[in-house]
Amino acid sequence: MALPADRRWHVPAVNPLAGFIGQDSTGTWTLTVTDNADQDVGQLQSWALEICIEQRDPIFADGFESGNTSSWTNTLP
Repeated sequence: MALPADRRWHVPAVNPLAGFIGQDSTGTWTLTVTDNADQDVGQLQSWALEICIEQRDPIFADGFESGNTSSWTNTLP
């Protein structure tokens, strides 16, 4: 699809990333951009990847009622 050089163009995702919800984000991520236009007129001006994690309770949320602050435990689900 050819557009005039002064027009901005947003390309919707062909394969949305929703399939990655709940998956481990650890590892190497690679962004591949291809300029298939004649005369190399394409530009990537910005991009972003937002990785959100599940909210966990603060590590010191509870457990000091005994008055013994020399040790504590916290269990993650």
